[in-house]
Amino acid sequence: MKKAMSAATSFLPSCVLGVALLAGGVAEADQQQQQDPSRNLLEVAQADGRFSTLLDAVEKAGLDEPLQGDETYTLFAPTNEAFGTLQPGQLDEWMSDDKASHRRLVEVVSYHMVEGEVSLEDSSEVTTLQGTDMAIDAQEGSASVGNAAVVESDIKASNGVIHVVDSVLIPE
Repeated sequence: MKKAMSAATSFLPSCVLGVALLAGGVAEADQQQQQDPSRNLLEVAQADGRFSTLLDAVEKAGLDEPLQGDETYTLFAPTNEAFGTLQPGQLDEWMSDDKASHRRLVEVVSYHMVEGEVSLEDSSEVTTLQGTDMAIDAQEGSASVGNAAVVESDIKASNGVIHVVDSVLIPE
């Protein structure tokens, strides 16, 4: 009985370590898949389940072409969770077939896109694809863009970079 108990107690830490290493390997593989520099911005975002609402909006707005073209872009990508913090019905209104709503959707989606690759190392101001300027505030170890905190940065793609933000950026 003592031998069985002793074997179980020495085996348990090995199992825990093995599971932890396996989980770390899976997480690393997921991150590598998301950051595959041979994929374009659209493909990288599609491989990451956090952006399905954004991708629906991008498609509805007709702005998927820049994300899969040869030009370099930066995409400030709000997560599905970020879209969930909008006023109730706001996203549905933007996604409706009404012309004014569609125009607003295009404005909002294009406000998340910038031509060229934007670094978050220094504070700066960038001009969005929508046409207005947006401030980037870089502090030690953190950055914000407009009213959103950057929660993950520098997800690489063949035609640019994705910075994950915690809020939907809404132009004035």
